[in-house]
Amino acid sequence: MFLTFYGSSRMESETERHVHESPGVMTVPLIILAILSFIGGYVGLPKSLGGGNWFEKFLSPVFPHENTPIMTSEHPLHSLEYVLLFSSIVAAGAGIWVAYRYYITKPERPKQLALRFNGLYNLLVHKYYVDEFYNMVIVQPLISLALFFWKITDIRLIDGLANGIASSLGWFSSKFRFVQTGLVRNYALFFVIGVILLMGFIILR
Repeated sequence: MFLTFYGSSRMESETERHVHESPGVMTVPLIILAILSFIGGYVGLPKSLGGGNWFEKFLSPVFPHENTPIMTSEHPLHSLEYVLLFSSIVAAGAGIWVAYRYYITKPERPKQLALRFNGLYNLLVHKYYVDEFYNMVIVQPLISLALFFWKITDIRLIDGLANGIASSLGWFSSKFRFVQTGLVRNYALFFVIGVILLMGFIILR
């Protein structure tokens, strides 16, 4: 948040000139979702803070109260809710304070820590190298397999068979092209020869 709204721009000047507010078709649904998220938080407000926890009642057929240890008594214990609420507020506040200290009051501090803890920094920046592992184990082998089938099956086998048939027909037609002279007398001669051969076959059979 501090880097987005309080830090200096990290965009190129050409990119920054094209930045503009989103149209209403995007902002209006976001406003509606923000209002619904506020209402949704109130729906789940626990009884310890004066709420009715309607969401718990909505799910009561799925999670019966008699099977929940914290609801065994008539007056449920609120100590666990207070601990969780306080812990989440402290964690959020600590995160905001650390971010403010590191990105507003001492903006050079993150770079110093990145240099000091270079291994941990790279581990976090690369998201524990999950993407690299996925790329090495799954993506690259699939690409290699696809290239193999493309070069062997597609180009050599399928294309080779189709091109081989076409080349064979081309060679065959080039050898017998001389019979296509366009002269009627030649066609009549071949017709007579064919009739004689056919009659000879019938007589000699």
